[in-house]
Amino acid sequence: VLSNVISCIPTAPSVTLTVVSSSQINLSITGDMRVARNLEIQRKPSGGSYSTIATIAPSAKGNLAKTNVTTTHNNTGLSAGITYIYQVRAKNNTHNGIYSDPVSATTSAAGVAWSNVPTDFSIQAFGFNGEEFPAGKTITFINSSVSNTDLDIQCVGL
Repeated sequence: VLSNVISCIPTAPSVTLTVVSSSQINLSITGDMRVARNLEIQRKPSGGSYSTIATIAPSAKGNLAKTNVTTTHNNTGLSAGITYIYQVRAKNNTHNGIYSDPVSATTSAAGVAWSNVPTDFSIQAFGFNGEEFPAGKTITFINSSVSNTDLDIQCVGL
């Protein structure tokens, strides 16, 4: 009787996500890689359909001691403010494992990119109907050292 028999079907890994920016989510994939040769990563936007975005080799594969291996993948080129759902499965030459539980993360909102901001200007701020600018509200500019003579600013929801 063999006491160290392992299944030839890869087990489902666990996946954790880290939002890095408005265009990047990093995946950390952990699992039993003793019989895994590849990890298939699928992604879908919230409400969309899954598609395979990458097939990668685990950090350590085919080693009978590798039961708790973590592999990372950086998913770049994403859109800002979108919720993405991921699932991952381990595969080998003859079997596909089952998918991990789906995990989701939302990329951060895109920052406002100012261009052609004047280098020397003053601001006169008024609230609605000419009353004083509301206390606690601020307007912040980052001087990009480019020249321009016009700057039109509209503050909404003050």
